[in-house]
Amino acid sequence: MSAHEATPLAKQTTAQTILLVEDEALIALSEKVMLQKHGFTVLTAANGIEAVEIALHTPQIDLILMDINLGSGMDGTEAAQQILAQRDVPIVFLSSHTESDVVAKTEKITSYGYVVKNSGETVLVASIKMAFKLFDAYQRLKQQEAALRKTKQELQIIFDTVPALIWQKDCTGTYVQVNKAYCDTIGLSEEDILGKTDEELYPPEIADQYVSTDQKVLNSGVPAFGTEQRYQRLSGECGWNQTDKLPYYDSTGNIAGTIGFALDITERKRAEEALRESEARFRRLAENSQDMIYRMSLPDGRYEYINPACTELTGYTPEEWYASPKLVQKIIHPDWQGYFETQWAELLAGNMSPTYKFQLIHKSGKVKWLHQRNVLIRNEAGCPIAIEGIVIDITNRKLVEEELNITLKKYQALFDSFPMGISITDRHGKIIETNHEAERLLGISREKHTQRTYDDPRWRVIRPDGTPMPAEEYASVRAMHEQRLIENVEMGIVKEQNNIIWISVTAAPIPLENYGVAIAYGDITDRKRAEETLRESEERFNLFMQHLPGLAFIKDTNGRLLFVNAYHANLYPLDPKEMIGQNLKNFWSPEYIAQFTEQDRIILDSRQPLTSEESYPDHEGSKWWLTCKFPIFQRGKPTLIGGISLDITARKRAEEALQKSEQQFRELNAQKDKFFSILAHDLKNPIVGFISFANLLEDNFTSMDSEERQLLIQYFRMSAKTLFTLLENLLTWARLQQGEVECHFDQFPIDQLVARAVALLTPNAMYKHITLTNTTPLINVYASIEMVDAVVRNLLANAIKFTPSGGAVTITATETATDVCVTVADTGIGIPPDKLAQLFRIDGKTQRDGTSGEKGTGLGLILCKEFVEKQGGQIWAESEPGNGTRVMFTLPTQPSEREH
Repeated sequence: MSAHEATPLAKQTTAQTILLVEDEALIALSEKVMLQKHGFTVLTAANGIEAVEIALHTPQIDLILMDINLGSGMDGTEAAQQILAQRDVPIVFLSSHTESDVVAKTEKITSYGYVVKNSGETVLVASIKMAFKLFDAYQRLKQQEAALRKTKQELQIIFDTVPALIWQKDCTGTYVQVNKAYCDTIGLSEEDILGKTDEELYPPEIADQYVSTDQKVLNSGVPAFGTEQRYQRLSGECGWNQTDKLPYYDSTGNIAGTIGFALDITERKRAEEALRESEARFRRLAENSQDMIYRMSLPDGRYEYINPACTELTGYTPEEWYASPKLVQKIIHPDWQGYFETQWAELLAGNMSPTYKFQLIHKSGKVKWLHQRNVLIRNEAGCPIAIEGIVIDITNRKLVEEELNITLKKYQALFDSFPMGISITDRHGKIIETNHEAERLLGISREKHTQRTYDDPRWRVIRPDGTPMPAEEYASVRAMHEQRLIENVEMGIVKEQNNIIWISVTAAPIPLENYGVAIAYGDITDRKRAEETLRESEERFNLFMQHLPGLAFIKDTNGRLLFVNAYHANLYPLDPKEMIGQNLKNFWSPEYIAQFTEQDRIILDSRQPLTSEESYPDHEGSKWWLTCKFPIFQRGKPTLIGGISLDITARKRAEEALQKSEQQFRELNAQKDKFFSILAHDLKNPIVGFISFANLLEDNFTSMDSEERQLLIQYFRMSAKTLFTLLENLLTWARLQQGEVECHFDQFPIDQLVARAVALLTPNAMYKHITLTNTTPLINVYASIEMVDAVVRNLLANAIKFTPSGGAVTITATETATDVCVTVADTGIGIPPDKLAQLFRIDGKTQRDGTSGEKGTGLGLILCKEFVEKQGGQIWAESEPGNGTRVMFTLPTQPSEREH
């Protein structure tokens, strides 16, 4: 065990030791010095193998600060896994990696921290301290869980060793829990019983009586005590139980089912049945003269009368009794011969006992017990002359008495050995009986118990909150005064040396004369300690959850929220406390509920956590969440779903920005390639033409006539004009890309601008015998006059360029509610579909010669697109090869919001 494991962080008196695993020597030295400055003892390792060796053979190491990338060989994550496989020590990963897959990999190994290098000394030291605290909390939690498991095991042992039958059912009558005595009694295993109902376990006549009493308790909420019910073993043998059934409640105060306690009273019932039969026989004898009734004369012992019942009672008929005076003397049991002779002598002397009890031997050889009531008849002189009597067969009653005596001894043994303290009082509250467990729990002998009353001031009792409990709050006192059952009153008994034992007391009035109350109490000291430990654990859990920088929740399988943390206030319009008990359907639309339901199904079916990135709307728009949902198990079954969601909106937006930046980079790269292509090809050709014309002129100047020289000069002029236009377009395009073109927006009538452009290009159209038509109406636009003029001239020039002789070009405009759409249409050669898709792209290859061999730069339409979009408009084209082309662009009519 390390020094850190042995002593909580708050109680450390010696420097804590950190193993720093770093393959860079300078970084390791710097971090070591920094950690030593904060009071830590630092050991270092330069690779994974060395880290494993030191960690496993240096027990005083309290924490490992682990780099992930350790050069060639074993990396930090593998070293951490090997260390944790053999010892429990907190590991904090210190790495320059920020990739999600690397972080996720470390989370599967340990959860004590992940610190990005260069996060700063404060972050690193705080992370180390937090890791120590988390490790301490984890160690304490393991100890508490072990104690709780031990307590549950002890309670289960008690539950299974109690001789009484104990069971628990839910509201549907399904068995939830049974003890060993229950299983042994009916001959089934616990697995055979749990999850089944009485209808599935017992014959209908037995199941019906169980279900009936259960329903009474469930419907009324009132316990049913002392109910005698039949049971049937697996073998088919039946018996009797004396049953107490009580309702139990769930956390909402609703009845959740029943708890039953029963004692096997089969032997008692058999004795009672025999007694009832005996009593019934006696009643029939009395009503029908079935008792042996006789009259015997004295002193000869001759029977003057005897009824037919004598045959049943002795086996001898009345005739045999008449024929044999003193027959009774012959059939008296040998053990009773002396008694008979003594009583006979007393009888003749006139001294007769009113009753006799003795045994005789029935004619069949059976031994019977008889009870005889006598009346001595005297003559006028007072001498005994006859005896009249009734003889009753009490054989069965004697047997019952013997069995009852045995049963009483059994119950006394059960009372003395019952694992709960039991005390009985008289009607004045004086304790008259108590068992051994009561002596042990309360620490005083039976004799001292019987010297006290239930409200004796010598009892030192406290409430659960530690304050003194007055006698009127005792369960026993309340049960006596209120004459009703008082259950589960928790009280602390202060014993000698101020030791406190906690007990749960149930008391009930005894409906017998001169009796007061029965008090039963069990030791709950361990349970109280476990509850306190659990309460402290829950407080720590709630504190952690409430400060978690994300959403944390627990819900049932129907979507009802059972727990939410404080962070929910950032997403929902309700106080988190008001959300408890509500269904998610109250906060989300059906499509999201369907998504949640499907995720829950996957989690419950797979019994595995589910992690996903999800986008949901909120009051600020929408956010991205990294959500981990997981099943929560109860009795081995997933019955609840927990989850934690972290806001990753900033990360997602950064990823989107990165993707957009990458796309822009690709486009810029394509534009660069096109730009250099133009420089390499379109700019090169005019220059080559210049050189060719210059060489031709230099070599043949003297031999050329004036017409040839004039033609050559015209070629020079056309090439220069083409080169100038290309350079002008390239310069304008470059300035646009660099944001150096300033736009001056004004509101102006577009029809006048179009008219000027048409007038300027009319000679070009006339030269090719093309009809140029302008039908633009009077419409105002809000745009840059220079840019719109360049766009209109370029589109008109292009239309003329690609329209054959005799064709037509038309320009017009239409107005909508928000903008103006200008359309330039021609009857030219059209554009193939593959070139149409790339018409306005700098990286597209759309350059073609005109119908009269006109050359182009390939940048005109690119500039048109840049100009239109810079003014807030759009531009597009529609065309079919051979059927002309329509180019349309839009311009705003009013200033946009960005202009205000």
